[in-house]
Amino acid sequence: MMTLFELARNPEVQHALRQETLRAKVAISENPHRALTELPLLRAALRETLRLYPVGMTVERQVGSDLVLQNYHIPAGTLVYVQLYCLGRNPAVFTSPERYHPQRWLDNRGSSTRFPYLNFGFGPRQCLGRRLAETEMLLLLHHVLKSFQVETVTREDVRMIYRFILMPSTLPLLTFRAIDPPQGQPHQQTASPRP
Repeated sequence: MMTLFELARNPEVQHALRQETLRAKVAISENPHRALTELPLLRAALRETLRLYPVGMTVERQVGSDLVLQNYHIPAGTLVYVQLYCLGRNPAVFTSPERYHPQRWLDNRGSSTRFPYLNFGFGPRQCLGRRLAETEMLLLLHHVLKSFQVETVTREDVRMIYRFILMPSTLPLLTFRAIDPPQGQPHQQTASPRP
């Protein structure tokens, strides 16, 4: 939902993703798992959405041995929490953190490419369903983008609330306009004059 909202608010990103989707259409129709390799910008868009709107609030780990982190001593056995929402909007970690910019995950010079993708956890305890979830989200967005132009009248940020997961307080209104396959342009319905 939030990826579609951000794409509606950022039509230039949506256009670039549609072009990528159309180029990968044949490969993905032959093997849906190729969505993971054929759609790098769309995959980056999912990362960018989860950076701004993480589903979970935190990732926690118990420190296995004494650690000094930014001049703080953290003794072994300490439970350390990473606040994903705050981290994803921190200008010390992400340049222009308020901006929806999927390309940041593909650029080799940005700090975000060195920053671990934490929304599914990390290491041996990361989410077992990560690849399945990513593939499902990529395929859904792939099919939506090749068939529809997504629009919204809402330009302001959506307020997020915590209800076991982080979610929008109100769902943004989205409009889906069918795209004519040959031209790749939104299909406009015109009313016929009445006799």
